[in-house]
Parts: sequence; C-alpha cells; structure tokens
Amino acid sequence: MRRVPTGIHGLDEIIEGGFIEGSVILVSGGPGAGKSIFGLQFIYRGAVDGEPGIYITFEEDEESLKLIARRLGMDFDKLGNVAIVKFDPLKDIEELIKDISKLVKKYRAKRLVIDAISSIELFSTTFKSVISEFPFSLLSKGITITPPYEAIERRAIYKLVKALKSMGITAVLIAEEEEMDVKKNHVTAFIVDGVIRLEMDMLADLVTRCMYIQKLRATKINSYRLAMEITDRGIEVWVEDLEIGVKDSDVSEEEGGEEEGS
Repeated sequence: MRRVPTGIHGLDEIIEGGFIEGSVILVSGGPGAGKSIFGLQFIYRGAVDGEPGIYITFEEDEESLKLIARRLGMDFDKLGNVAIVKFDPLKDIEELIKDISKLVKKYRAKRLVIDAISSIELFSTTFKSVISEFPFSLLSKGITITPPYEAIERRAIYKLVKALKSMGITAVLIAEEEEMDVKKNHVTAFIVDGVIRLEMDMLADLVTRCMYIQKLRATKINSYRLAMEITDRGIEVWVEDLEIGVKDSDVSEEEGGEEEGS
C-alpha cells in the first residue's frame, strides 16, 4: 500500500509514513483548532512533491486562504498544480460531485480537501437527489413519513465518499465541531477511513493544542495524546507522553499482534 505524506511535521512518523493512498480522512475540531491549516499543509505538501491538489471551500475565499498559508511559509501562488475553489454550500450533492470530478480531471489531481463537510451535512435535507431515493409513503397503510435527518445526512455523505474513492484521490474532509458536542460528525466518522480530532484549550493566557487519532484504517495507531503547535512553518506534532496509550511492544500476539485503527 502506498502511503501519502500528510505534510504535517511529525505526524507521518507516527502513522507509518502517511495516509493510505485513495483513503478519505475526516479532520474535525472547534474554531481556531487548526483544521484549515491542516488541509492547506496536506495540499501544499502534495503540490511540492508533484501531486496536483484541489482545495474546495464553502466559506473562506481563495485570497484569505492563501494569506493564511503565506504566513506559515506556504506560497500557493508559486505553484501551478493547485486550485483553491469556492463552492456554493446549497449545491445539490450530485451536482457537487460532478463539479469535483471535472476539477479532478482538469488538474489531474491526486489530493483533495473539502472545507467544511459540515456545510454539506447542514444542507443535506435540501438535496433533491438524496431525498428522492427515500420512500415517502407507506401506501398499504396510507401513512406519509419523512426519513429521519440522520438517514438523509448519512446517504449524502456516503454518496460523496463513494464518489471520491472512485476518482482515485486521497481526500481530507474538514468538519466543524462545537465544543463538548460529542455527537457531532458521528455519521461521517463511521463512513470515512480515518478520523483525526484537533483540540485547543485556553489556560490563563496560555493556548495549548493537541491532536487525537481516533481511527485510521490499515494503520497501526496508538492512543497517544499528540502535543500540537502552530509555528511559522505550520502544524507540528509530537508524542507528549510515551506512558500514555498503547505502545507497539505492548500488543501481545494473543491479542492479535497488530492494533488496527478501524
């Protein structure tokens, strides 16, 4: 299995060299946690390595994202194999998939970021292409029903993830997560290949950040709390305490040898 370097300083050494090529990874966190920076570094690293990338945004405009990147040592204007495109969040999922497919073919993209998948989740009940797939009437009983929101959301995200995998790209889906909202993004988390959470805490005047790898298929992962810092070269992570979590040597043969992230 080919590994795709993440571009996050220190992370690849922890996850066996990067994401599995063709996988779809969810990166979630609250405001200011560093989600967009994660996505920018992922796309930038690929472009520098000769892998064209596309960054799709529903809220931030292209120049704002480029400015953020330049302050962290990433000048997208010097790269000719990257596109930052702003989409309408109300676009039906089928139309969105078609537009993404056109961009992937146009740029021969190998990497993709969608910022943020939360917009698709929020407006999923307006997608006619998804709603039309559900039976709205129990004709035999004469009862009209509406499919639950979670079912519509799951169907929309499933269609998107399935389409991304068929395009042969490695994708990062960014998700907004409200503080203490443990149920947020639970539908998407079950569908994707990996889940990474970014957290930020404020203690007095000190800002502390960390990263948790909750799931990463086909990758041996540890339950470490990864210390995280945003420096002038982007996100950097390291294992904060080796006494926390499961070390490779602690996994016995009786327990299956390897600990999978799925």
